[in-house]
Amino acid sequence: MSLPAVEPGSIRIALAQIGTQVGDCIANADRVIETIKRAKHELNARVVVFPELTLTGYPPEDLLLRDDFLTQCSAQIERIAAAASDIAVVIGAPLRLTLDSSRLINAAIVIDQGQIIAQYA
Repeated sequence: MSLPAVEPGSIRIALAQIGTQVGDCIANADRVIETIKRAKHELNARVVVFPELTLTGYPPEDLLLRDDFLTQCSAQIERIAAAASDIAVVIGAPLRLTLDSSRLINAAIVIDQGQIIAQYA
């Protein structure tokens, strides 16, 4: 099926509801990266949007109390950003308010041109 051309001055946005595995940030990041590639190449999307807590799976519950889990999630966000060099991505993941904070936020992370440009809670 051929998609209609995108009108000048507009963009195509892909909404991605993917199956995730609770607690497996690496596998979930793999799925996110594959979905980003498909959105770009098959749908000609300029932006792909994922739901809240896509990276951790839902509900992550007590996994959010583990520093190693949060560190792994942060590393996967960086990996996703590197894979999204030519498409914008909005993805949900837990983030610490500050590096030394125990307070977490359920954030929407905005990636553009391979860089994290915004975090919204």
